[in-house]
Amino acid sequence: MSSSLNAAVQPTKENLVKLLEE
Repeated sequence: MSSSLNAAVQPTKENLVKLLEE
């Protein structure tokens, strides 16, 4: 996986974690 794609996906993953924690 390209690092640029990983950097683009990382904030989305953090948002998903926040939604799951609520």
